[in-house]
Amino acid sequence: MNPGIRSSVQKSNRSPIFQIVFGDYYNDIEMFKIADYAITSGGCFAPSLLITQLWNQIIDSYKTNSVVRYIHQDCSQKTSLKLA
Repeated sequence: MNPGIRSSVQKSNRSPIFQIVFGDYYNDIEMFKIADYAITSGGCFAPSLLITQLWNQIIDSYKTNSVVRYIHQDCSQKTSLKLA
């Protein structure tokens, strides 16, 4: 497991059940390989064949706050909590 992800899991005292990651550059390749679900943006800086083979979904450009909108929509669908 990636050291950064391992540290995050250890600090939260939880075991990883399902990992969703967001990335758009070559430094995200390792993270994409170990994630359960990998998402890249339409404004991907590294549209190489390797990156495109690793992602599960593509969302709008990061310039449109697409990651925040994706998380908001996903959380809204999974909980009864209404997010502003």
